Amino acid sequence: MAGIGGLHVAVNYGLDLLKRSVMTEIDIRNPPLADPNATADRVLYNVSKMPCSFDFAPWLLSAEQQRIREGAPAPLKVAWFFGRDDNIDNSLGTEQRRQNFHGIMRPILDLIGAVEDPSALNGRQPAEISLAPIVRAHRDGLELPTFKIPEHAKIGARGQFLANLGRMPVTITLREAEHTPHRNSNLPEWLKLAKWLEDRGEKVIFVRDTAKADEPLPGWSTAPEASKQLHLRALLYSVAKANLFVSNGPMVFAYMGDRPWLVFNAIDDSPEAKYHANTSAGWREFTGIDVGGQFPWSRPDQRLVWANDTFEVMRSAWLEHIEPKKEEAA
Repeated sequence: MAGIGGLHVAVNYGLDLLKRSVMTEIDIRNPPLADPNATADRVLYNVSKMPCSFDFAPWLLSAEQQRIREGAPAPLKVAWFFGRDDNIDNSLGTEQRRQNFHGIMRPILDLIGAVEDPSALNGRQPAEISLAPIVRAHRDGLELPTFKIPEHAKIGARGQFLANLGRMPVTITLREAEHTPHRNSNLPEWLKLAKWLEDRGEKVIFVRDTAKADEPLPGWSTAPEASKQLHLRALLYSVAKANLFVSNGPMVFAYMGDRPWLVFNAIDDSPEAKYHANTSAGWREFTGIDVGGQFPWSRPDQRLVWANDTFEVMRSAWLEHIEPKKEEAA
């Protein structure tokens, strides 16, 4: 301990000011009380407290599933809560949150037929931001919510790919984020897989991380507009021969889609585990399935592969789960 004893009063006053500031921030982030009689078609998302990322997608799908369950009128109405001071800049805070809110969360509403509606500010406030409620509801026999891609857009995309490539592409979505880099795609191994696939007659398109959308991948086709524009990303996945991922946000389009897909993810239960969501307990908590399992609605060509993204693992998974569907998906 060090300092001047006579400043104890100043220190105590400073701590009181800090506590007051923290309590004020907590109050600002508390949304208005939900109307106990709010119908399931009116929901509020607390942007000031909750994630701004692809985590919003399962929250939205679960809210739509609940609307369908209760027979509430369409469309689902979503209100954004930016704090009691309605300060959107303070609520979003970082450049990443701003980009994700405007580039992911707002445009994804269209893909389930939801709309922004400030009148839903006193609507329900679902708290879970995971796939677990959707899995539970599906096991209870409830209809699975899906993304709605206009059929005319799918037809146009298929025609363009067939004209340009001669067949529908295999997409490889890369995770190349600066935060939690240990979760990123093993790029050298993916390049080996892409070469192997093309040697077998496939056409491969890489969907790079949004931050690297405009950076070329020498020798390979990329989809920069799909990396940046959510609707184009969803459209590409909806017509691809197969979609391949490591565990990341965009894989929600595969989970809820009807195209073949593979997601490669090795669980880390070590004492040094850096990411709770990728532990056995985390997967059970956030997805409602146990490690080694599959989503209850998945087909044999839609698989979680519980291993790292090495070439040997990915090649084996392709041969086991996708290759038997080759003629059907071509």
